[in-house]
Amino acid sequence: MTLIITTSVVALLSTGLLSGILLGNRMGASIALPNLPDSSFVRFQQVVHLHYVRIMPVLQIAAILSSLALVFLLRNSVRGLGFVLLAASAVGSIVVFAITLTVNIPVNKKLMTWNAATPPENVRELWGPWDKGNTVRTILAVMVFVLEALAVSLTAPTGI
Repeated sequence: MTLIITTSVVALLSTGLLSGILLGNRMGASIALPNLPDSSFVRFQQVVHLHYVRIMPVLQIAAILSSLALVFLLRNSVRGLGFVLLAASAVGSIVVFAITLTVNIPVNKKLMTWNAATPPENVRELWGPWDKGNTVRTILAVMVFVLEALAVSLTAPTGI
């Protein structure tokens, strides 16, 4: 039971932090950024990227692995609602990571080649796919966290 509890904590912590970071960005920076001049927009995004690039892969991989580990550990309750919610959250974590890999990372790589003093003329157009991908993965990440929390509460061993 200790392994299930430990894995549940890691799953909730990683999905919670990931959804919090994404939601905070979506509800804060993403709303303010359109009001900045292009050079400030690029510089801000470059600074943020340098910090997030360290933590985001760790959180996303931890969310996926801990969710999949819980699915494996609870495989004997495959018919239970908690297991179904947990499996859905694991799939959701994988989809969030897939969006990150296919949409956000390629745009971030381009971003880091731009000169903030002289950004591309169509910088907002080039950034558009990142913003759309981020909105989708934010919604999914919040849903994953909610599903994970519900699943853990339904599958928690008695006596906790």
